[in-house]
Formats: sequence, C-alpha cells, structure tokens
Amino acid sequence: MGLLYIDLSIGMELIWLDKKEPSFENDERAILYSQTLLALISETETLFNENIPLPIETKDWLDHSGNPTYQAVSYTSGYLRGLELSIQARDPYGVIDDEDKAQLQQTCLLLLSKVAHYQTEDKTLQTLFSGLPEYKEIIAVLPKLLSQYGFNCAQY
Repeated sequence: MGLLYIDLSIGMELIWLDKKEPSFENDERAILYSQTLLALISETETLFNENIPLPIETKDWLDHSGNPTYQAVSYTSGYLRGLELSIQARDPYGVIDDEDKAQLQQTCLLLLSKVAHYQTEDKTLQTLFSGLPEYKEIIAVLPKLLSQYGFNCAQY
C-alpha cells in the first residue's frame, strides 16, 4: 500500500495542539511552517524506506526520577495520535493479514501509550503498562522500532 499521504491542509489540523485550526501571525510564517513540515515528512519517508532509525533526540526524555519529561510525553502523544489516524485510514476495519505487522503495530501502540500516558489514573492502563519495559528501555528502542514499523508499512 505504501506510505499514507494526507493533504497538507488536513494534516495541519491533525497535528495542531488541541485540535484547533492552525493560525500564524503572517503568511510568511505559515509558509515556513508548511515547508518545514513537508521537509520533515520527506525525510521521515526516506528513513522509513531505508529502515534507518528516526533521528529522535531523546537524551532529555527522562527526568532525574526516570519518569518521562514533557518533551517525551508531547512527542509520543503526537506520534501516537498520528499512528492511530494512519491505522484508521489504512485498516478501517482493523484487519491486518500479516501477523508480524500486527505484532509490530501493537508493540508500537503499547510502548508509545505507556510514555504518552505515564500519569494515567486508569487502573486498567496502569495494570497493562506494568507489564511493559521501563521508560528508559522504551525510549532507547523507539527510534528503531518506529522506523521498522514505518518500513514495514511502506512495503504494503
């Protein structure tokens, strides 16, 4: 199936904080933001196609107690949201024929969720997350794991 393409005008709303419509102080800023976003998408697509780990700067993703920082939560929340939208667009019925792809997708969703929702008070999620690796281990594997999943998706 290849990578999923989303019209930039729709994509901007999907990535904008709190699902608000994007606004810029002037057209120049809007163009610069769009160009930067398109360059990021292009670079990510290249990395996925070549199965190269994403260049995610994760050194400040844990605080002194070993808990995810705001930066880690923001990144994983955004990636998780995009991944969920991509999955809905690709597999609206949730059917994945390839067992390896299904396991890789589930692993990505679970690990991203643990970091993104680390302060959850939901007992069911807490129980689920307790069986997953520690934050340090998750953050160490995310760049390669997400790239592997992107590579896998690019092959369909």
